[in-house]
Amino acid sequence: EHTDPAGAVEGDFLHLDGALRQVPLPELALLADEVHGADRRLVHIVLAPRADAAAARTGGVVQARRGGAELQRGQAGQSILQAAALSNIYIPHLCAKRGLSPWGSCRVCTVLVNGRPQAACIQPIAEGIVVENDTEALRDMRRELIEMLFVEGNHFCPFCEKSGNCELQAMGYRLGMLAPQYPYFFPVRDVDASHPDLFLDRNRCILCARCVRASQELDGKHAYGFVGRGAHKHIAANAANGLAGTNAAVTDMASEACPVGSLMKKRVGYAIPIGQRAYDSKPIGSDIESGAAQAQAGGAR
Repeated sequence: EHTDPAGAVEGDFLHLDGALRQVPLPELALLADEVHGADRRLVHIVLAPRADAAAARTGGVVQARRGGAELQRGQAGQSILQAAALSNIYIPHLCAKRGLSPWGSCRVCTVLVNGRPQAACIQPIAEGIVVENDTEALRDMRRELIEMLFVEGNHFCPFCEKSGNCELQAMGYRLGMLAPQYPYFFPVRDVDASHPDLFLDRNRCILCARCVRASQELDGKHAYGFVGRGAHKHIAANAANGLAGTNAAVTDMASEACPVGSLMKKRVGYAIPIGQRAYDSKPIGSDIESGAAQAQAGGAR
């Protein structure tokens, strides 16, 4: 164990005062060390700095719990995203959501696994891997992905019902996005308001498939799906006469799954005052970094 962060090298444990603090060490990395339990294989996820010069130039930080023995365990087969959340490390993501099968479409969760880019939501942890999550290059790439999502749709945050609770908007704030560097597409997309309690605004859809998966996997329905290819791909209701012809209900889990303002409940817009919305006072991911998400749900987001 080390009490001096400056003397730590890759794989060392850090014994630091305080339950959880940020330590100015070279680069955030995860080192998976395989161990064998009595009845199942487990993997230790160790917070450790990388000692190479390239990582040192990033100026990142390592989060460490007090005492080298207090390591969070990730079960073999978990994704990097899940294992990181167990150690209170937030990896930005949009299409991933707890309780849904991994999708890997948004690529915002891209990390470097032994130097190669991988989507953290679908890449399982393994023995000996080193994961870089917070480098300047990764932050720039994630910011550009968010900018692309903004320009390819029609997102008007000031009067969107989801503003303040929108994960795309919150991700833009967290990643420091100002004005997009790409030209706006301004596509012509329609709104399906045929359902008595729900509406589907395709202008805001980011094709994350969270509503599709939630409808199938949690609600036991097939109310939503994708049609078209390439730039013409869009979310659709599974009925000839639109959303009203489906068995979608306002109580469905799919109705809560959308990260943006695409699939929304009627008659509840703007109900939460400014200042009390989900991301008005705390950035997206702060629940994972504080450990609150793990305490509430007993697992990784």
